[in-house]
Amino acid sequence: LPATIRGSSLDHVLDEEIGYQSYVENLAPELQALRLNAEPASEAEAQEPQKVTLRISEGSWGHPEVCRRQCVYFLQGHCNNGDDCAYCHLNHPEKAPKLDKRQRQLMAAMSRPELFALTLHLSLVRAEEMGMLIKAQEVIAILESEAGGTPVPSMADRDTRALRKTLARMSFSSLIGTVCSRQSDGVDRLSPALGRMRKMVADVE
Repeated sequence: LPATIRGSSLDHVLDEEIGYQSYVENLAPELQALRLNAEPASEAEAQEPQKVTLRISEGSWGHPEVCRRQCVYFLQGHCNNGDDCAYCHLNHPEKAPKLDKRQRQLMAAMSRPELFALTLHLSLVRAEEMGMLIKAQEVIAILESEAGGTPVPSMADRDTRALRKTLARMSFSSLIGTVCSRQSDGVDRLSPALGRMRKMVADVE
C-alpha cells in the first residue's frame, strides 16, 4: 500500500487521497492481467455453473456518487471485512478526477468560508443533477452554515477555471472530502452526515 502521508493541511490530505486513488487505478489492470494469464479451466469446470456471492460493503452504499473509495483488499480478492468494510466493493470504471499541485495550492490559499462557499455551490449543482437534493439536505445545511453567506470565490483566470472544472467532475462524496481537512465543528459533523446520506441512498436502490 502507498505510504500514509500525515498532516492536517489540505495539501497533505489530498496528496494522501491521490496516492490511494493511483494505487487502486494501477492495481485493477494488474489483476486483470493475472486473470488472463491464469491456467484455463477444464471443459467440465467451464460448463459447471459458478456460484457468485455478492457482498455489498457499507462503504459501497450510495455507489457511485456517495460511496467511499475502492477497497484495495477487495480488488486483490481477499477483503476479510466483508459487509462491514468501510470502503467500496463495487466497480469504478472511470478514473476519479484529481487536483494537480497548482489546484491544491489554490484551494489551500482560500479562507475556510471561501472553500465552503465553493464546495456548497458545486455540491448543490451535483446533488440536483443526480436527483439527490432531498437526501443531501443535512450535508448542504452544514456547508451553508460554514460558508456563512460568503460569496463563491471569483473563477476568472485560467488556473481557477481549471480548478472549478476539475471539481465539477468529482462525485458528491469527493467534493465533500475536499473540505474535510479544515478544522471546525462543521467538518466534524460532515462525515456522519454523509454516512447517513449514504444509508438513505442505499435504502432506495
